Parts: sequence; C-alpha cells; structure tokens
Amino acid sequence: MKKFYKLTFAIAFFMMNSFVIFAQEKNAWKLHVGNDHIVTDKSVARKSFPTEFKLFELNFETLSQELYSITDNRNGKHTTIITIPNVDGNFEQFEMVEASNFEPALQARFPEIRAFSG
Repeated sequence: MKKFYKLTFAIAFFMMNSFVIFAQEKNAWKLHVGNDHIVTDKSVARKSFPTEFKLFELNFETLSQELYSITDNRNGKHTTIITIPNVDGNFEQFEMVEASNFEPALQARFPEIRAFSG
C-alpha cells in the first residue's frame, strides 16, 4: 500500500513540475550577446564592480501581457508565474497576484495603473 502512495505522489509531482515548465514558454528575458563594453563613470565606479557578469534584455510587452492577464477577471485566472534572472544568471520563478488597492471607480478611470505582489 505504501508503494502505491509513493508512486501516486511521484506521478503527481512529475505532472505538476511538467505543467510549470510548459507554462513558462513565454519567457520575457533574453540573454544579451554582443561586444558591448560597459564603461563606468568615476562617480559610480567602485572596487567591487564585477568583472564577469551576464546581461539580460527584457521584452516588456511579453512581461506586461503576462501580468495583465490576471487582471481580467473574465478568464478566471488569478495568479501567474513569471521568471526573473537572479544574480547568478539563472532564472527564478515567482507566483504573482494582483495587489492593486484602488477604489473600483478610480481603477476604472486608470486601468493601466496596477500593482502586483509575488
């Protein structure tokens, strides 16, 4: 009986992870490639400035579409998962929810102003 529960749990875990991977196909971040050299001004230069790093470009339209998809209550979707690059150059996933605190009349007047929490 324990084997049955372990197998059921393993299958459910695999299916949930697969769903998250397939849901993340709309990645708004792209690794920046090029020979651009970053020149720092004396006013912002510091001894601890990294010599090796990765730069990412953000497709703002893709990210905003993903975030604003949870503001439309007609689709029944209340959360979304976005990816953001971390300091190591890897991606971290965050579950986002709308956290706007406007009164309904004010939100209707300014629908483009939203707040999100993750």
